[in-house]
Amino acid sequence: MAILDKPLRKVSTKLIRRFGTTVTLIRKSAPVYDVETGTATESATNYQVKAIIQDYNAKEMQEGLVKVGDRRVLFASAELPFEPQPSDQVVLEGITHNVITIQQFYSGDQSAVFSCQLRK
Repeated sequence: MAILDKPLRKVSTKLIRRFGTTVTLIRKSAPVYDVETGTATESATNYQVKAIIQDYNAKEMQEGLVKVGDRRVLFASAELPFEPQPSDQVVLEGITHNVITIQQFYSGDQSAVFSCQLRK
């Protein structure tokens, strides 16, 4: 563990808790096949978590990886029991968005913030 891991994770958590908005992060399980019914079902677990919501700027959209309407959310790594995945979803303002990409920002050896690109 690097010397800044603990303090910077604490700062990012405190700032996102204070200035963030509560969103719902949805983690879906892998489908489970039921031999008797011949169907596959998946379950979802919802997590209420604080996040900073941002829009992408025009320059980022011109680079081609971001589409109009995409949003960025920042999660404090210490607040999540797992790393976000592209199969996850986030509900913002009543609208479900799919996680497209995830970027981690480190404070040393440990991640301090997850930045997720969302798309409707």
